[in-house]
Amino acid sequence: MGCYGFLPTWDMMRMMAIAVGGKAELRARPRFLAICSVFSPLQMSQQQAEGLLICAEYGQPLAMSPEGIAGATSPVTLAGLLAQENAAILAHVALAQLYRPGTPVLYGTVSTIANMRHGTVALGAVPIRSVGAATESKAADAQAGIERTQTLLPAVLAGVNLITCGGTLDSTLLEHHALLVLDDDLCGSALRLARGIEVTDETLALDLIRQVNHSGNYLAEHHTVQHFRSEHYHPKTFVRDPWDTWEKAGCPSALDNARTRAKAILAKHQPRELDPAVTRELAAFRAAVAARSLEEFYSYELPEMQQWEAI
Repeated sequence: MGCYGFLPTWDMMRMMAIAVGGKAELRARPRFLAICSVFSPLQMSQQQAEGLLICAEYGQPLAMSPEGIAGATSPVTLAGLLAQENAAILAHVALAQLYRPGTPVLYGTVSTIANMRHGTVALGAVPIRSVGAATESKAADAQAGIERTQTLLPAVLAGVNLITCGGTLDSTLLEHHALLVLDDDLCGSALRLARGIEVTDETLALDLIRQVNHSGNYLAEHHTVQHFRSEHYHPKTFVRDPWDTWEKAGCPSALDNARTRAKAILAKHQPRELDPAVTRELAAFRAAVAARSLEEFYSYELPEMQQWEAI
C-alpha cells in the first residue's frame, strides 16, 4: 500500500484490523508494507507524512522510497543523487522512530535519471526497496527483456531485500500477466547467479572426475542425480527444447509459454473465504466510507479534523 494521507490510510488500517481481529493483532503480525513516497528535492509531503504516522501507529512496516530524478529533482551526478536521497530517507526513518520507536522500516529508493532530451523519467535506465525488472518499453519486446534484466540483476547482486514492480512495462505503469510469470523465471535465474559457486570436496567431485576419467560420462552417476536440481536453475517458461521438438509443439515462444501458465494459474486460483460476520462488518465499513461526500473526505486534510487520539 501507499501512504495516502490521514483518512484513506486510517480507513485501510481499520479495514484490515476488522479482517484480522483487531488493532493488537495487526500490530503483532503486520499485513501491510507501506511505500512512503519521499518527495524530491528534500521535501516531506503532508499526505505522505500523515500516512507514515498512521502506519507507524499500527506497527506496519514502511519503505522510505524517494524517486529523485538525476538532472531534474536531484543532482545529475549519481553521487549527488545518492547524497541527497540518503538525507531524505534518513529524515523519514527518524520521523517514524520519533513517533513510535521500533516502527519497522526499510531503507529504499526508486530514484532514477531523467531523459534529458524529453524531460521525462527513465526508470529502466538505472539499476538500484528498489525496483527490479523495470523497463521503459511499451510492449513485451527485446527492449523490455534487456532493460528488465539490467535493472533486476544489480538489485539482486547488491543484496536488496525488497524488489518491486515485477511484470510491468512503461515505467511500471502497465502490468502484464505473462511478463509477471516470466519474471518468476527471471528472478529464479538471478537468485541462482547471486548464490554463486559453492566450493567443497563434494562439489569439486575430484574423486568422481578420476573415476569417470576420459572414457565415461556423468549422466548415470549418483552425484549428478543428487545435485542437478539444486545446482542448476530450471526455468518453467524458457524455450530449451531441441529444434524439432519445439517445431512440432507449434514453435511457442517463452512469452507464449508464460501466457499459457498465467491462464492456468488464474483458472486454479481459489480466493480465501472470510468469516461471514467479518464480511458483513467490512461491508458496513465500506458503505460508511462510500456515503461520505467529497467535502467531508477532503476536510480531513485540515489539522482540526484529524483525530490522532482516536487512531
